[in-house]
Amino acid sequence: MTANDEPVQDRDRVSTFFREKVFGLIKSPMKRAIIGVLLGAWLIISLVNAMKLEPTKETEQFLDEDHPLQKSVKILENEFPIAEDDINLQVYFSWGLDEVDRKGVNQLFKPEFVGEPVFSKDFKFDENCQTAMLVACEKLRNDDDLAPYIKRVGAVGSVSCFVEELGAYAKLGSLSDCDAVKSREWKDDNDWQVSPSDLTKMMEGFIDQRSCFSDNEDTILTYYADALGWDGSSLKYAAITVENQVLDPFGTKSEPVARKQYDKMIELADKLTTDMNGVCGVGPIMTDLDQKFIFMNTQSIYVRSAVQSSVLGVFIAFAVLLMSTRVFHIALFATLSIMSVLLSIIGTMVLLAGVLEALKQS
Repeated sequence: MTANDEPVQDRDRVSTFFREKVFGLIKSPMKRAIIGVLLGAWLIISLVNAMKLEPTKETEQFLDEDHPLQKSVKILENEFPIAEDDINLQVYFSWGLDEVDRKGVNQLFKPEFVGEPVFSKDFKFDENCQTAMLVACEKLRNDDDLAPYIKRVGAVGSVSCFVEELGAYAKLGSLSDCDAVKSREWKDDNDWQVSPSDLTKMMEGFIDQRSCFSDNEDTILTYYADALGWDGSSLKYAAITVENQVLDPFGTKSEPVARKQYDKMIELADKLTTDMNGVCGVGPIMTDLDQKFIFMNTQSIYVRSAVQSSVLGVFIAFAVLLMSTRVFHIALFATLSIMSVLLSIIGTMVLLAGVLEALKQS
């Protein structure tokens, strides 16, 4: 029999280990102090490394890093600059659109349905609005400070503006002379604008013209399909399109990379609103049709949800332990133990990732 009147033969190996080995170890104040210092040091190291946790900065690899195809993909993505012929993400600054009606949107079951467009009743496409949009196009095209955000083609920004061809058509009578259209001399007299009363008649002939900026000789209605909101009787919205320097419709960049481009596009939309001073009745809404900015926000939600889920899990564990043991300090210490394990795992993962990255570069 033992001091606790419990037969030795009734103990299992785990109980014996903790009673005789662990208890004997922590019984000494000096040993407890040493273990406490070592544990505290490790938790501090884990906390520092866990705070370095961040979203991925590279596109997820589907093949092994040493695979020839994966090597080719990385070379194409990282070693070659953006070429003028590359297709990049189209970003739209649209006047005449309100916030999208998201009723019935369910990306899990209907990934293609993103909502119904809502058109602003305050939008007015008069002479002043047309002039302001053309000025905005020229600023976006010629501002060298926007080179990291708007793709350069022939040393100028890749900006698509249907108002430019509309003005040329109104002044010249057709778009058959593309040299005259691209020279932009037709706007010097400042009498190229189309009055709202003449817009419907002007559009009837304009939308069937061949665009001077299309490499495939598309009609105006085809080339500006997403920027020209003509429904056959009225102009619902009008947009300026810029080609992003970094993002493209085919790949997925990390959240920090996409966020930098998104923030700049939002800044440009705010600047356009200020510069145009409400001449179109409403300000522009910035968006892309390939949902790259939506996925960017989704990545941010993933990171935030992971942290929130961990914290919620700890609170649930404390509640369950408290109800099970009905002893507050036991539930508290057990929860702190769980938090220490969680912190240690996250810190170790980040620490090992840094070690592996250092080994790769050595």
